[in-house]
Amino acid sequence: MTKPLETHELSAIRARLSGCVDGPWIHRGDGFIETADHRVIGVTCAGNGDCGGNVKLPRVAHGQFLAAAREDIPRLLAEVDRLREEVERLCAQPATEPPPKNVVPAPKAPVAFGVR
Repeated sequence: MTKPLETHELSAIRARLSGCVDGPWIHRGDGFIETADHRVIGVTCAGNGDCGGNVKLPRVAHGQFLAAAREDIPRLLAEVDRLREEVERLCAQPATEPPPKNVVPAPKAPVAFGVR
C-alpha cells in the first residue's frame, strides 16, 4: 500500500496541470500530439519508437497515454477530492457499535405455538 499524497504533492500536480494547454489532446498516430484546434504540443514516433538516425521518441502507446493524460489527470484529482471528502464525512459520524457475535436476534413478531 502506498502512503497518502500530501497536500503539497497534490498542489504541485494541480500546478503542473494548470500550466498545460487545455484539452482534449489527440494523438494523431503519425507521431504528433495536438490540441483540438490542431496546435502540436508533443511528438512521438508513429511506429516502434525508431524515428530514424539516433533519435528515439516514445511509441504510439506512450503518445496515446500522454494525450489522454490531459483529461485523465483532472478526473483523477476530482476523484481524490471526492474520496477525501467522503472519508472526512464518515469520520465525523458518531461511531456505532457492531452487533454482538453469536447472538440470536429476537423474533420480530410473537411466535404462537398451537396445541393439537
